[in-house]
Amino acid sequence: MNLPLERLGGFCFDGAVNMSGRISGVQAKLKEQCPSALYVHCSNYALDLVLQEVVREVRVDADTLNFVRSVSVVVGESSKRKMLFQSMFGDDEAVCNLLSLCPTRWAVHKRAISRVVSSYTALLQTLKMLEQDKTVRGDTREKVSGLYKQATKAKTYSGFLCCEALFGPCETVARALQSEKASVKGALECVSALRHCMHGLREDGFIQEMSAKVAACAERNNLKMPLPPRINRTPARLRDTEETEAIVTDVGEQQWRCEFYEA
Repeated sequence: MNLPLERLGGFCFDGAVNMSGRISGVQAKLKEQCPSALYVHCSNYALDLVLQEVVREVRVDADTLNFVRSVSVVVGESSKRKMLFQSMFGDDEAVCNLLSLCPTRWAVHKRAISRVVSSYTALLQTLKMLEQDKTVRGDTREKVSGLYKQATKAKTYSGFLCCEALFGPCETVARALQSEKASVKGALECVSALRHCMHGLREDGFIQEMSAKVAACAERNNLKMPLPPRINRTPARLRDTEETEAIVTDVGEQQWRCEFYEA
């Protein structure tokens, strides 16, 4: 590219040793030719590393992304299956395709997740038909069967809404960090705004809204709601009141609240 290295003011890479190594890394080689240049760890890549660690530790996030990745491959690898999926949309619905997940850019997963959420009914019908289609290869039918079984659970849909809420603000911050006008001050402000946004997601109003969406989708698509646990009542001889003992009946919201707080 014939760029003059002597005019290099700064450079940023990911944290891999071959790039950031102080002895034989690319940044060390560039520093030899331009000692005044500063090496900066890419802020957007640092955000990707954080999200990657979150997904590794939080099961609901890992299960959701694995589902999105698998179903996009199963449907997208065959033009026949892709056409079947598109045929499941109604006349008044916008036809769309499923998006695959980028293996390196963790902060841009929101679009792929939102695409599954918006086309969930069509996706369920597609998986059901593929599971019953005997022309599909045996190994693929096994994958489809597992995906369909997972998709018929309300817990799976709640995982999509959870990840959509988490990755949405991260995607906005990622775009800001990659802007030509990005600065250290701007990066710190982005981190502060992201933390504030994540704390706001823990409010009761958001959890109740998410639970209502899951319940509506479950009723519309006949999804399996979580089974209530066995109720253990306090023995009468150990109670100091004759009032009826309070029993938690909304098992789904309580379970999704715990999973969302963990994420």
